[in-house]
Amino acid sequence: MKFGYFDDQNKEYVITTPQTPLPWINYLGSEDFFSLVSNTAGGYSFYRDARMRRLTRYRYNNSPLDMDGHRIYIKDGETVWNPGWQPTKSNVLVGLVLNVIAAYVIYRKPKASGIMMLFIIISLMFNGGTVPTYMVIRNLGMTGTVWSMILPDCTNAMFIILTLNAFKQVPKSTIEAAELDGAGHFTIMFRILLPQAMGLVTVTMINTAIISWNAWFNAMLYVPSDKNLWPLQLWIKQIVADNATLTTATSPDWNRYLVSYCVIIIATLPVLIAMPFAQKQLQKGSLMGAVKE
Repeated sequence: MKFGYFDDQNKEYVITTPQTPLPWINYLGSEDFFSLVSNTAGGYSFYRDARMRRLTRYRYNNSPLDMDGHRIYIKDGETVWNPGWQPTKSNVLVGLVLNVIAAYVIYRKPKASGIMMLFIIISLMFNGGTVPTYMVIRNLGMTGTVWSMILPDCTNAMFIILTLNAFKQVPKSTIEAAELDGAGHFTIMFRILLPQAMGLVTVTMINTAIISWNAWFNAMLYVPSDKNLWPLQLWIKQIVADNATLTTATSPDWNRYLVSYCVIIIATLPVLIAMPFAQKQLQKGSLMGAVKE
């Protein structure tokens, strides 16, 4: 596979396909601060001295994968850009935006709001199935890309309904006051409604994060050959599947079982650590959706 070409005039190698088998490095620096950023936005930074004053560490041999494109951005004047090539991986952020927009449209009660709500309720009771969903993703050209793992599961009908209920608890007087001040729809959505409804909206965000963390089926379906895009849960499934025939081997390597158990525990730890902090917000938000004044 060709990843680029040599530019003899500028004396450089031009990369045209950024998904190279090994990382390539961007060198960024100023007078005192420097950083080495890989094509997947991994790397390290340091102050003046790379050996004695390193600020962040680098994962040698790219293991585990440096996939930090979702957290590093560079502001250059009025331009904000990401030094990595992969798009931002955030089901929670995409789901939040979709939930807020969908709930807001129904909240404003347009003429077709009843039909919209009917479609949402139908999708809550019936699922199109795996094959039709795969055909839609394929026709949209998202198979083999990270978007095939983000968009299908970033929201659902229940999250939209929860967000709608949260918006209904906001006093309409605040919205009328904002409209008198000239606020547009997006201002009302994200600066008036969302902050006041954040308790119940946080519940949808936490649940989206848990669903995304445990998801593996979409990755197996849409990116089966691109292991750089595999989530941790699909790697666990692969390890467990590889160990399925271990007991029938003549001289089984029981260390492989220990590896799979360790990986499963590591994958469970983030949720176990985060849940005590999110439990109060979950209980408060869920009760808010059930209170009728």
